[in-house]
Amino acid sequence: MPIAGLFDFAIGLRQHGRISDLRSQISDLRFQISDFRSQISDLRSQISDLRSQISDFRFQISDFRSQILSRHYKALSIPHPGGVPEMKYTRFEDLPVWKDAIQFAAQVYHLTRRSEFRGRYSLRDQIERAAVSISNNIAEGFERGTTQETLTFLYISRGSSGEVRSMLWLLESLSGFNDLRSEISDLKSKALSISRQLRAWADSLQNSEIRGQRYLTNKGKRATREAREREEFLEELRQMQEHAKVPSQEETT
Repeated sequence: MPIAGLFDFAIGLRQHGRISDLRSQISDLRFQISDFRSQISDLRSQISDLRSQISDFRFQISDFRSQILSRHYKALSIPHPGGVPEMKYTRFEDLPVWKDAIQFAAQVYHLTRRSEFRGRYSLRDQIERAAVSISNNIAEGFERGTTQETLTFLYISRGSSGEVRSMLWLLESLSGFNDLRSEISDLKSKALSISRQLRAWADSLQNSEIRGQRYLTNKGKRATREAREREEFLEELRQMQEHAKVPSQEETT
């Protein structure tokens, strides 16, 4: 074989060796990519499990909170204006369930501003309207002045809460909302808590013989006002007594 031919043959072998090394490196890189994808898949699975655990924990918190609020409403008898002497609320703005409903509606609006809702105008409009309806019906029922009307609006409010919760379940099942699962799960828990608070309030009203503010006579209104003022005075007196029990800094030194 001529020298030039041997030289070309040697160069070919060298290039072949480089190509072989390059192929080996590519193979190693593919293996690393495959391993990385497997790790990402495992991580996603762990995140999904963690989200499920968080969701379960939120539901447990919601149940516990609902139980506390249920006892709270029963202890207060009827949180309705002019209803009973032990009534604590005279404005719907002070009701814990109304405050929760307002906060819930604000969070729903925050959710619907996300890019996932672009082009889904009817879906966004319906869930926003239902969310706002919860607090609005609580307020209207509270201001109506009769127990029966309050009950009616409480059940309307509870129905709106259920409507929102149903739509949240729908969003959770749609592939386009996968990145919002955590927020959706949190809203479902809060909607359930609101529904249970409304149920506890409605149950206390159904067991009451008080017909409401509109049916109170002047004498009854005066007795209710005096009872409320007496409670406020006793509360101030109790706070003064507790304050007097606290030793001053001079006494402790």
